[in-house]
Amino acid sequence: MKSKVIDWFLRLVKGVFVGTGFILPGVSGGALAAIFGLYERIIRFVAHITKDFKKNILFFIPVVAGMLVSIVGLAWPLGFFLDNYKAPTMLFFVGCIIGTLPSLWKQAGLKGRKPRHIVIMAAVAAVGFVFLFFADGLFQANVPQNFFTWILAGVIIALGVLVPGLSPSNFLIYMGLYDPMVAGFKHFDMMILLPIGIGLLVCIIAFSKLMDQVFKKAYAGLFHVILGVVVASTVMIVPFDTNYLSMGGLVCLACCVAGAALGWFMSRLEDKYVPEKAESGKELAMPQNLTAQQIAEYVDMAGALARVRGNTAVYQKMLGLLLDSGEFTALEEALAAGDLPKAANVAHSIKGMTGNLSLHRLFNSSTALMQALRAGNPDDTLLAQFREDAENTRACVRVLLDQMG
Repeated sequence: MKSKVIDWFLRLVKGVFVGTGFILPGVSGGALAAIFGLYERIIRFVAHITKDFKKNILFFIPVVAGMLVSIVGLAWPLGFFLDNYKAPTMLFFVGCIIGTLPSLWKQAGLKGRKPRHIVIMAAVAAVGFVFLFFADGLFQANVPQNFFTWILAGVIIALGVLVPGLSPSNFLIYMGLYDPMVAGFKHFDMMILLPIGIGLLVCIIAFSKLMDQVFKKAYAGLFHVILGVVVASTVMIVPFDTNYLSMGGLVCLACCVAGAALGWFMSRLEDKYVPEKAESGKELAMPQNLTAQQIAEYVDMAGALARVRGNTAVYQKMLGLLLDSGEFTALEEALAAGDLPKAANVAHSIKGMTGNLSLHRLFNSSTALMQALRAGNPDDTLLAQFREDAENTRACVRVLLDQMG
């Protein structure tokens, strides 16, 4: 029960931080969602909204509640601190981002990291910094306020979620729409809220499937692009005009350290607790670079450990045997040769391995594939699902083995 409450509270706090991306100039809601491990799940949910609908709705309730608290409840306090203590406030947010960067770095390497990904990240950071530096001059304009321009504002806000690093508040300020929008929120002006909502929903629905496909085909590349944009956008909100050797500058640095400590603490706290208990009633410590939700999608650690009577050494050895198994290659070779009976036998072997290890996603897809192969009808959709589950499961297993030492 304790872990469920903490997990719910963490998602609420994350929602509060993500919500600031909609009201705090220079901060991207999408980047904050990526930093706090929500971005990929948001994209996956919207792209496949009917899949696990109830589960996802329950997951995002505290996130949305936190965002509403941030947008409605923190707008005035944030405005006060930004007006009177801008540098310390911005440094606090910078610190929060810095504190969570190690977790984001690990998340980006979940499915492997190659030298080209480091190059991509550095290049995107450099280009992003230059773009954001000159964005003020490029986009500053006074846009007329009407139904269609407010739809455009909704599209820009949605892009702030879909494109990490993009700060919708900045662009709305440049276009002269930010202050009227805030006033519209304050007075519940439906002539502003309705078109913004239309633009936001249309944009998210239209582009979420594209982002979901990019994640499936180029996970490492896209996440390192996100990292580069996060670095660039974070540098841009640092108040460089502050004298950090003065007393005020030391206060700013203290706020940055406090923010970094909070970001780091939230990352560690999320790793420490899982949303559900094992059958024994004991909570399982999860790997530090995976959230409980991510690992639970592919690996039932409680079930696997129960099978080996809690012997982690045996469990670790079995995971290693899965990674070293040649069955996955053998399956692809049998399929390429058109030998469906052999492919069915290999799929049956994979089904047995994954069942013993409680790798439920891969167990289900290998079972479905085995049955289709035995019927002489290898469905392309089933095969694609099996390959995706195999890749993601083995990536999780590699991380688990690294954490186990």
